[in-house]
Amino acid sequence: MFKVMKSPAAYQALSGLSGTLTVQWNCALMRIINTQELSSIMDAVAHAECYASRLRDCGVISEFQQTRMVQMANVITANKVQRLASEVQWLQ
Repeated sequence: MFKVMKSPAAYQALSGLSGTLTVQWNCALMRIINTQELSSIMDAVAHAECYASRLRDCGVISEFQQTRMVQMANVITANKVQRLASEVQWLQ
C-alpha cells in the first residue's frame, strides 16, 4: 500500500501542494490503511475523495490532480479490502 503513496502518480497528484496539505492528504490515506472494519474503510475513502474535491473546488489543484488523488485512495482501499478478505478466509 505504501508503494502507491510513493508512485509517479502520487507525485503528479501532490505536486504543488503545500507541506500542510500534503500531510493532511497523507493522514486521510493512513486512515484508510489503519482502519479494520469495512464500513469505516468506506467512510475513510469517502473522506479522502471529498478532500480532493474540496481542493479542486478551491482552485488549489487541477482536475487531473484530483483524479490522481482519488485513484490513489481507491487503489489503497482495494488493497485494504483484499487484505481484510484474505485475513477473514485465513481465520475460517
